Amino acid sequence: MSAEFQFEDSQWQSFLKKINKKWKDIEQRKSFADLVSVIGFGDIIDHFENEEGPQGKWKSWSAIYSAHMARIGKGGNKILQDSGRLRNSLTPGKGKVKTNNVGVLLFTNVVYGATHQYGYKNIPARPFMWLSKEGMKRLVSTTEKWLLE
Repeated sequence: MSAEFQFEDSQWQSFLKKINKKWKDIEQRKSFADLVSVIGFGDIIDHFENEEGPQGKWKSWSAIYSAHMARIGKGGNKILQDSGRLRNSLTPGKGKVKTNNVGVLLFTNVVYGATHQYGYKNIPARPFMWLSKEGMKRLVSTTEKWLLE
């Protein structure tokens, strides 16, 4: 004995076509990039404020570097925020967000950003370019709203 099932999926297919069309429209994609970049950048700024990476708190300054910062009058600064250049390079704006067929790329053009993100020689990694669980929830919610508009 066999059974045959048929599902009416014309509404679902129509919905998927609309989403696909919206994503292929470059102007729509730019609008989406603007929306999600604000969420991503805001989340990254929180990492600077909280001085933390995905595995927890950033490693403190070495005793030698701490003494140097105190000597030049910057001992109270937060880690990675001496001049604010790196943190401020992450403000959403022209040229700081790129889109392609698969997503949105957030980046910094500050040369030493990669050194701090990944570490190098005696400089420990202090990752700041990551998306927290809360940031991911905001991103998913915003994406759903954008797709369903």
